[in-house]
Amino acid sequence: MKNKDSRIKNCIRAYVVILATSILGVAIAAPCFAEETIFRELARKMQNPVSDQVSITLEDNINFGVGLNDDVQHILDVNSLYSFNLGDNWNLVNSTFVPVLNQPELIPGTGNQFGLGDITSSFFFMPRSSRFAIFGIGPIASFPTASDETLGLGKWRVGPAVAVISMPGRWIFGVVASHLWSVGGDSNRENINSISINPVLFYNFPSGWYMVSTPTISADWTADSVDHWIVPVGGGFGKIFKIGKQEMNASVQAFYNVEQTAAAEDWSLNLQLQFLFPN
Repeated sequence: MKNKDSRIKNCIRAYVVILATSILGVAIAAPCFAEETIFRELARKMQNPVSDQVSITLEDNINFGVGLNDDVQHILDVNSLYSFNLGDNWNLVNSTFVPVLNQPELIPGTGNQFGLGDITSSFFFMPRSSRFAIFGIGPIASFPTASDETLGLGKWRVGPAVAVISMPGRWIFGVVASHLWSVGGDSNRENINSISINPVLFYNFPSGWYMVSTPTISADWTADSVDHWIVPVGGGFGKIFKIGKQEMNASVQAFYNVEQTAAAEDWSLNLQLQFLFPN
């Protein structure tokens, strides 16, 4: 009987120890789970290129091997993303890129150039609820706003744009694509017939870290058949964080052009700093 009582007491003690250890483990891990949930929600807001949030992104594209002397070109894109409520079922998401260029000499005698490039704005009509993926479609337009002819194409351009994004678990992936045709502008400049395809791929780790690959694949259909495509391959990493109450996102990526036009760079760096604001 004493042996039986002793075994029962030992089992009770073991159960109490296991229960206390489990409760302690959950108490310690709970902030980590809460923190990861917060970062995952921020990732869904900040890494989605057609998110229904308000954000400003500073994106510096550093291109190497550009111009007559294989110099460095900087294209600083200021990207604003804003969502308009169109009732209970639809949103209208606007994404606008304002480029500022610091460009080496491309044409003999023109010298280096610094200034505003052509502004591009796209609008995506998006259903507010979707079972499998986020889908948006709408128009895109580009305006001849360049402060110097070497910094822009000199044409008014319009066309369609489409976005499809999926966000299962830690992954965010999809594509944003657009096609532009020239519809006016400087008659001495070449007409435009071009496509842009932007694959989107993120994998999120705990504590806000992530891997990313968002190359811009483009084609100019007015060029010679051997000079159509620019196809970069690469990626990088980034971090979602806060400074005070300001939610921010920073990333760095490197790309090498496995297919390129005669005027394109060999490789490039992409640096981004994003600010998320309440909608």
